[in-house]
Amino acid sequence: SSGINAEYGDNLSLSNRRGTIACHRGCDAVVDSGTSLIVGPVNDVYAINSFIGARQMWGGMWFVDCSSTDTLPDVIFEIQGREFPIPSSVYVIPVKTSGGVMCLSAFTPQDVKSSRGLLWVLGDVFHAMYYTIYDVGNERVGLATSV
Repeated sequence: SSGINAEYGDNLSLSNRRGTIACHRGCDAVVDSGTSLIVGPVNDVYAINSFIGARQMWGGMWFVDCSSTDTLPDVIFEIQGREFPIPSSVYVIPVKTSGGVMCLSAFTPQDVKSSRGLLWVLGDVFHAMYYTIYDVGNERVGLATSV
């Protein structure tokens, strides 16, 4: 990616109000302004997409029934002990096709390796909900709710 990114180590887990659905022991993640969707390890993304009722279709992309979008649960990223919920209105993306509209899940499977294991990449879908400040000089990132 060509965007700005910052890494969070071992401080990411994903859940909903019923419990953890991925990264049970913590995961590594980067916040990346050059990535459109939310990219995660294949097995974790499979679990999340299955949980939200998405079906895998062509090219490894996952789609949900557009009529169910309003009833899907938030997916909550916990980063360094703070919760960052992503509602279905953000993680489900309507895509125009020749046959109408399909609803794409923003959770995209790809095993991105880091020095400590597989990595999550929190792209523009995450940025839609959370304002990100990259403090390169102090090697830190600040996150706040977008207004």
